[in-house]
Amino acid sequence: MCHYSDVGNPFDHSRILILTCFVKQSSLFNKLKKTVNSSSSTFESTEIAPSVESSPSRFLVDFPSGTSFTVVVKDNDGNSIQSSVLTVLTSTNTSCLNEPSPDNTSSDSPFPPLTTNSSMMSKNTARIAIIAGSILAGIIIIATLIVFLVIRLRRRRRRNYLTSRENVIQTFGNETAGFDGDEDPSIISDPFVYRSKPAMKMGLVGDNSRHPSALEVVVNLPPQAQVHGYQGNLPSIRVIPPDETPSSRTQDDDMDQLASRMVEMMSAGRMTGQAWSPNRNPSPLKYGEEVERYLEVFLSTPGISEEQVSRALLARGRARRIAADKLLTRAHQDFLAVAKMDPTKQPILAQIQRDFPPVYSTIPVYRRVPPEVWEFIASHTPRFHLRTWLKVSRFHRGIARRLIFRTIDVFFGDDTDRDNGVNRGLDIFDQVKRDPSFAKLVQTLRIHWSYEDEDLMDLMKQDSCLLPFTGIFREALPAFTALTEFEWIGYPEMKADLVGAILASHSQLRSLALVGWHFDGIGVSNFRNLRRFTLRAEDDDGDAEMDEVKYVLDNNKNTLERLTLGAYLMRKHSWDAAFQSDTIQKLTHLDLVDTRISQFVLTRIAHAQNLISLTLHGTFESPGPATIVFASDHVINGKHTFLPYLQQFRFIMVGHDDEINLFKSVVDFLRGRPLIRRLDLGDCPWDLVKKLLPGLTGLRVLRVRISKFDEMAAQDLAGIIPTSMVAMHVSVTLSDQHINTYARYFARFHALSMLHLASMSVRRPQHHTDRDSQQYELWTAQVRSIPITLQSIDFLGWHGEHYVVVRDGQRNFVELKELPARRRLDCGNAVDLGGEDAAWLERKDIPIDFERPGLEN
Repeated sequence: MCHYSDVGNPFDHSRILILTCFVKQSSLFNKLKKTVNSSSSTFESTEIAPSVESSPSRFLVDFPSGTSFTVVVKDNDGNSIQSSVLTVLTSTNTSCLNEPSPDNTSSDSPFPPLTTNSSMMSKNTARIAIIAGSILAGIIIIATLIVFLVIRLRRRRRRNYLTSRENVIQTFGNETAGFDGDEDPSIISDPFVYRSKPAMKMGLVGDNSRHPSALEVVVNLPPQAQVHGYQGNLPSIRVIPPDETPSSRTQDDDMDQLASRMVEMMSAGRMTGQAWSPNRNPSPLKYGEEVERYLEVFLSTPGISEEQVSRALLARGRARRIAADKLLTRAHQDFLAVAKMDPTKQPILAQIQRDFPPVYSTIPVYRRVPPEVWEFIASHTPRFHLRTWLKVSRFHRGIARRLIFRTIDVFFGDDTDRDNGVNRGLDIFDQVKRDPSFAKLVQTLRIHWSYEDEDLMDLMKQDSCLLPFTGIFREALPAFTALTEFEWIGYPEMKADLVGAILASHSQLRSLALVGWHFDGIGVSNFRNLRRFTLRAEDDDGDAEMDEVKYVLDNNKNTLERLTLGAYLMRKHSWDAAFQSDTIQKLTHLDLVDTRISQFVLTRIAHAQNLISLTLHGTFESPGPATIVFASDHVINGKHTFLPYLQQFRFIMVGHDDEINLFKSVVDFLRGRPLIRRLDLGDCPWDLVKKLLPGLTGLRVLRVRISKFDEMAAQDLAGIIPTSMVAMHVSVTLSDQHINTYARYFARFHALSMLHLASMSVRRPQHHTDRDSQQYELWTAQVRSIPITLQSIDFLGWHGEHYVVVRDGQRNFVELKELPARRRLDCGNAVDLGGEDAAWLERKDIPIDFERPGLEN
């Protein structure tokens, strides 16, 4: 213990406070010095020493009881002042120097070892240096071991790493593990190179069940082994337990296990063209003697079952055949090389004429197909199903993207989702301006307007929709760099300012359509390279003169091929002025829709000998002369004199149901024409059509109307038309049974992709009402029964509605996706039904019944 006493000095206000325990004398002195210095900052040094001379001792407790220690402080002038005295006392408490009690005495235990000698302090410093060096050396050794372990783990992980290609093969198999269109097949690693499992050490045999997600094991077999007394260069198995010490495990069990594993791999086709190498990692070697010897050892192993023997023989047979095919292919290539050098060698020619297998390639079959073939397949795939190509690969996504976005329909209508429709349309324009690569895909742009008159006037007064749109549309027009076809459909009509904007940015348009109530497109005659022109105007009361239609024909007489003119039967109109143009004789496609057809117009049509497609929908001003025109057809040397090249004919008359002679003359006009591919005779009596159909051997698309449909009528219809029909529309007035029960008669048409069955007396029940809930379930069951019966159809029409058929071949499941109905003031050509045949059959390609929405058609 220590006794603290004040002797009366100038700094008696400072007190020595020690809160920690001291073991060595030097530590005690240093702590005391630090405390005194902190209390008396005006003094430059402090010394602590025993007050009396005493013999040296290692421990403080060796000093006699009552020994005092004097604290000597020197000021800046060198004057020494003794300030405090510490006295040693004996006690059994913990060794510590505390703040003196009020009587200047603290009762603590004896001190740990203390030395007052300076040599002892130097020895302690050396000891501390040795200990610090030992600790530093230990840290360095531990860090070295950690780095070494990390390197070993990384090397092992690198050896066991599976590439993305191998992961795909592991999951889906080699046939479905393709790669994107922009990948080079030469940089793809060999799909048959498989690495060891992560659980296996280098060269040892692991358990397959511990890692079911890993690939099959390719074992590394060192040469020079003797198994079952077999003498030769055989691969052996080196078994190493986890502790890297030899084990008593027999090689026979390992041989059976590895051979069985190899047979499984070869049977699954995963060992084709591969062999084991004596190295630790498998090498992409060809099938050779090493695998042969390995299988010989396996087949000679006693106790194997017949199933294992058969699997081994089948695996070896497949491997040998593949190896032989490769050798034959290489031999054929050698023969071809010799034949190029000397074509006169007969033996070489005889060898070349033999059938050799194709050149072996690791590229999947679908990747070896030329892109043009995929383009052709995609062009005949409906857009609804073509969307799935976007998720296959970059190669297929590029093809589907070009076809899907080739035509864009933008809707601005008065439906319930008007705001979202407007936003989506404006987003399209923004994307075109922002992404030139996307703009190059768009070749056909259709703007669909469907605003009623009063609503439009309110919008125009508020400047909320139309005027901002025209500004945005004008800004986006130049960005459509690949645009070749443009259509403006609905109300309001396209005005002269928009016509000028389109003419300024796309003067080389090949197709232009203006479909509305009036003809307001002043300046459309300034286009000079149109191949197709479509105009629908109810009457002559528009901003543009009807004579401008003739100017359009005259100015495009060298290029115009297709002409569609539509009107409204209840309004006064005439196309006589337009048909005075000489361009009519050069047309190949002509459609007159919902219009009055004068005798002059029909006579001009009779002189258009180049027509391939003709649509007559409306009313003849003079039915009698029209009958004479159709009856004027004659057949000379097997060739018709009236429209000899006709392939598509649509004859839909309104108000001429009693004109039997007119229909007879039309039937006689069509009789014996093998070139007719599409036929739609509207309300022509079934008895006349039934006599016409057997002679139309080239017919593929047919739309008929039968007043009473029964078993006999269904058999007659299915028996007199070609079996190669692609699309059919059957409309009935009365039916003995539900019309879906007659679908079985159409099963003989193996190429039928579109079938529409409609009854004039049937309407779709509402499923949200209790009264029609049962009728709606019956309706749904009937429509689902048709695609189940007819496995070839992709699109289904049912009483005016259209569905796309989605099939699941594995579960034999059929799902129907309803397509959107045509909107009011819209011609409905934005709905894809799978191709031009179905669109022509459903009259989607012409602005027919323009004012009728949805199912009122």
